[in-house]
Amino acid sequence: MGSIYRVLQSRYVWICIRELRRRNLRIGSCRKIGLTESRGCITFFVMKAQRDLSTTVNKEILLGFWKIHILHHAAQGPVVGQWMLKELRRHGYDISPGTLYPMLKRMERHGWLRSEADRARGSKAPRGYYLTDRGRKVLDIAVARLVELQRELKEGF
Repeated sequence: MGSIYRVLQSRYVWICIRELRRRNLRIGSCRKIGLTESRGCITFFVMKAQRDLSTTVNKEILLGFWKIHILHHAAQGPVVGQWMLKELRRHGYDISPGTLYPMLKRMERHGWLRSEADRARGSKAPRGYYLTDRGRKVLDIAVARLVELQRELKEGF
């Protein structure tokens, strides 16, 4: 869906349009949406922009790969968020701290990881994330499925 916006003076319409575009929103054509003006109030319909392909791929597909990658490295030793960001970027994944840290917390809530921080260094101390037994089982299942998928993809091409 979208939202209805009203602008009190017509000279502000283009300013609003620029602001909406900056916020990744698009506006239907005025003829198509029937831009109206009544009592100095202009009304137009704004539709949310379609996400670009890379954002959709990241959210819908690569999120699972990121988790498998984190589990894999946590199996080798403690994983610190900042190091994991660099590691994922080294592999070509475009991930932000605002995505990674909530993901690590979610994986911890699922029981796949446990974390430790040096309390002596205060609340901002780096947290080390370790793989749990449950996380090991999840990793084993994910790797088995990836191997099967890889085999199927190779046969298809």
